Amino acid sequence: MSALERAHSWTVFYDLDFSLLERCAALLPGQHDFSAFCSEEERDKREATIFETGWKKEVDFLYFDITASRFLRGMVRMLVGRSPQQRTDTCECLAVADPS
Repeated sequence: MSALERAHSWTVFYDLDFSLLERCAALLPGQHDFSAFCSEEERDKREATIFETGWKKEVDFLYFDITASRFLRGMVRMLVGRSPQQRTDTCECLAVADPS
């Protein structure tokens, strides 16, 4: 892995269920309240619409693709960071993106 890849990747030391990652990503499109990622001054801009998400495999890497109306600091990192925790047959960890 190159130094550039290392800055934008995360090593996971257990097997991931790729089909479960894909199913969980399919639940994300829609409008969501990301208040946790807003400063006090930005509270009125806390919503973002996720248009499309998905995972792809390339050699030893998994890539998360996301298209949204806007990105808040830490939003994508949180979504990706929670995804490998999907080690059961549910997508309950991703519910953090939509508390309703």
